[in-house]
Amino acid sequence: MTANTAIQEFDGSLTTVLTGATAVLATSNYAVNGTNATVTEVDFQGTGDKWPLARAIFTGQWATITSIVGKTLDLYYIPTDIDGTDTHDSEMPTTTVLNGGHYVGSFVVTTGVSATDMYLELQGGPFSLLGRKKGKFSLYNNTGQSVSTGWTVKIEGLSLIPSSS
Repeated sequence: MTANTAIQEFDGSLTTVLTGATAVLATSNYAVNGTNATVTEVDFQGTGDKWPLARAIFTGQWATITSIVGKTLDLYYIPTDIDGTDTHDSEMPTTTVLNGGHYVGSFVVTTGVSATDMYLELQGGPFSLLGRKKGKFSLYNNTGQSVSTGWTVKIEGLSLIPSSS
């Protein structure tokens, strides 16, 4: 490899942004804090999280796996503190209405699905965090079946840096 060729540098730790520890995510529903999920705000301007890109991982399972192959769980980003104050956020989704969310990408359920934990990476690779300061995420269940309790979505920041050799 020649010097200054771009290489990936990963954060090294995954940040949990969504969890359904105590509730199922019903089909055709969005993940909503306090209803069917715990939503964690992420500060992308903090000292350790100034990454221009991120990858996302879904971990979870379905009690019923009938006809879910090829279906999706869709990830949305909701900006918060838009003008620098905690009171001006985009509107969070309700269970059935997206409101202020921006589509990030989809986790596609692959063949070989079973009733045990599935680990799915966001399709299309890393997504951009450029221009993002703070935000929350939501997940839309488009699989036709409820996601069982205990699911999570985690992100890991990454950057492109020049190689040394």
